Amino acid sequence: MTDENEQEFDTNLGEQDNSITGVIERIVYHSEDTGYSICLVDTGRKSTPIATVVGYCPDVQNGETIKASGVWTRHPRHGKQFKADVFACVLPSSKEGIRRFLSNKIMEGIGEKTIDKVLDKFGLSALNILNEEPNRYLEIEGIGKSRLTRIIESWDNNKQSRDALLFISNYGIGATLASKIYKQYGVDTVEVISKNPYRLYDDIKGIGFRKADEIALHMGFERTSLKRITAGIIYVIKETAADGNCYIDENDLIMSANDVLGISSTNTKEALEDLLAARQIIADGQKIYIAHLFYTEKHVAAKLNGLLNAESSFTIDNLEEIVKDAEETSKIQLADMQIQAIEMALKSKVSIITGGPGVGKTTIIKTLVQTFLKHDLKVLLAAPTGRAAKRMEESTRHKAKTLHRLLIYDPKTNTFQKNKYDPLECNVLIVDEASMIDINMMNSILDAIETDTTLLLVGDIDQLPSIGPGNVLRDIIFSGKIPYTALDVIFRQGKGSNIVENAHHINNGEKLSINNSDEFSDFFFFREKNTDKLIDLMVELVSKRVPNFFKFDKMKDIQILSPMRKNRLGADNLNQVVQEVLNPSDPDKPAVKHMGREFRMDDRVMQLTNNYDKDVFNGDIGFIIDIVKQKICVNFDGRDVWYEREELDDLTHAYVSSIHKSQGSEYPAVIILLHKAHYRMLQRNLIYTAVTRGRQLVIIIGDPSAVNMAISNNQIQDRKTTLQKRIFEFEDTSPEACKWLSF
Repeated sequence: MTDENEQEFDTNLGEQDNSITGVIERIVYHSEDTGYSICLVDTGRKSTPIATVVGYCPDVQNGETIKASGVWTRHPRHGKQFKADVFACVLPSSKEGIRRFLSNKIMEGIGEKTIDKVLDKFGLSALNILNEEPNRYLEIEGIGKSRLTRIIESWDNNKQSRDALLFISNYGIGATLASKIYKQYGVDTVEVISKNPYRLYDDIKGIGFRKADEIALHMGFERTSLKRITAGIIYVIKETAADGNCYIDENDLIMSANDVLGISSTNTKEALEDLLAARQIIADGQKIYIAHLFYTEKHVAAKLNGLLNAESSFTIDNLEEIVKDAEETSKIQLADMQIQAIEMALKSKVSIITGGPGVGKTTIIKTLVQTFLKHDLKVLLAAPTGRAAKRMEESTRHKAKTLHRLLIYDPKTNTFQKNKYDPLECNVLIVDEASMIDINMMNSILDAIETDTTLLLVGDIDQLPSIGPGNVLRDIIFSGKIPYTALDVIFRQGKGSNIVENAHHINNGEKLSINNSDEFSDFFFFREKNTDKLIDLMVELVSKRVPNFFKFDKMKDIQILSPMRKNRLGADNLNQVVQEVLNPSDPDKPAVKHMGREFRMDDRVMQLTNNYDKDVFNGDIGFIIDIVKQKICVNFDGRDVWYEREELDDLTHAYVSSIHKSQGSEYPAVIILLHKAHYRMLQRNLIYTAVTRGRQLVIIIGDPSAVNMAISNNQIQDRKTTLQKRIFEFEDTSPEACKWLSF
């Protein structure tokens, strides 16, 4: 049975009442996700003694007395039903109703025998007395003060949570989200939402601005109320930041806010002035920033300039000896550009090494780490993702951490413990995969290092930029003030080099070098324009051909990548397709259904957010190894992590991933889908990022014209940032000017 049983109904049933009251005899169906329920209700009416009531109620239970308002309808298959717009629980008015009610509620201190004594003593007044004169329950044999305290607390808690959940559900919010809201606000739920429903958008993952706005309007907020317009303006600016921008032009902001809110510019401008006066947003000419992004850009520019001009804590001049040691240790010959990069990193307080795959970035990091350690310097290594940090550690044989672990993120305060008051203790900090660093993370890194620390950023500016706001690596390089070396000579040549070769072809806007008949190749392209056939080919490759021919584990080694999450060729839909092939439903194996998805034993899943309590991070991939009572256990690289049902929003299936989500990760084999259905995302840096995720094998399947479209489209979407300009124009490098700018 689905949640959407609300098909076309015949409403001419002769029933005039728009409300119904009765005791829930049986719950025929209840969705944990949405709260949609079908109940058989004892109405006590002669005409309809047992009524079928359908609607949304998050916390419905057998034995409860409900009052529902709505209309009588007729379902084409199930006959006459009462379609409830609003559910409300009321106290039962019969002894049997009271008995069933107490028996089905989690009431501390009341068992079946006690219920009998309560009913014998108080009869139909039992619940009213508990509600209004609870001390009278001391008159019941076996109930003392401590037991009564448990009964009262249980009664109050149930009442508060039930009332709050029912209040929330009246606005079309499903049970899972309703539970999240109550967990966030507790007994203050009704008061908080009534006062400012727009807080839901900020506080509750899964509730967007439009839903919060719908609730606000339903509650009686005026369309032109200052609170509504203010919330709308902030929403537009935050959406701009979510798209990677640090600011929005004032005219664009007003037009977008008007469009979202359906109001005139006059009202929006007034609200905008109020926000500016309150310093919630900052205007820099026509550029409008959320306050913290404005000051964050200024601080990053100031701190980088301060590092450039500060004295280093060490001096290393023996470059020839360093190069000789590196070449003897690694049995390689360093190229002139690599030697130049090493010299730059040794002499500069802050510098950047950039370049594509196979150009020797890892060799340089390894050489530098060995050199710094040989000079008794403390070196810290970090990367944005766990997988990137692990690769860094394996190549250098020196401990590396994710940036969040290095800076010690505190989820309770949403801040890092390592900062200007408690900086990192190191002489050198090397950060890999720096293209993934957004302006906020860059700010936190700079805030946590002292002025005598040497900072080296390593990355590939041709990959996709950070998911968060800013285009930090590119802006720093293009400022022209920070020393950098761009490596462009490929060293990984010969057998097995087709991935690297084609990555550089893509980066140069050149056609791919393809030879599908070469059994030693690590790069293949299968042409397929038809969507159905493309999906069939993808399934055949991941389930049979790649595992059989290349001996890859189909569950662990192969990652399918799509440019998008949505549409038929997006990650969301394709995950379900691949799941049915690699891990089909099995009645003998436990599973949990959640928000239209089914999590099964052995499923490959991905963490979608940073969860510091569980020590799992955005992009981490694991496998479901146990399911117990709607709880799921996921193994991440040998470590078991349990998820409650309400935490399953943080997981998604990982058979197919968006290319954006794959940043910072590498996989033994990748299968990339490229089709004209992805036309909005077909850009050079996207396909380049996808191809460089594969270590041993890359397969592209799709439409040749879509591939050519992506390679030829080098118009990288401009992000609205001013970091490049701020770095270049910054002149005052005094300690006072380069300190943290308070806001």
